[in-house]
Amino acid sequence: MLRFLRSRGRPFELIFLDPPYREDLVEAVLRSLEEGGWVAPEGLVVSELPRKRPVPERVGPWRVVEERTYGETKLVFWERREEE
Repeated sequence: MLRFLRSRGRPFELIFLDPPYREDLVEAVLRSLEEGGWVAPEGLVVSELPRKRPVPERVGPWRVVEERTYGETKLVFWERREEE
């Protein structure tokens, strides 16, 4: 994934994350995206997770702005937000 991101040379406005369900990788990937500058300032990250997996309200500068459930799948929408 990181090799592809580096080849683009500019940040993305929309990123979809679909990590393996058995592994809790969303927080680590959000931190990596932030550290690498891969998301545009007004960018949105959407992560797909098992419906029952708890999600923190924030990860670094990322905040959950919406959650949607479809069967056994949950989509979580993340945006950068200043401290509230």
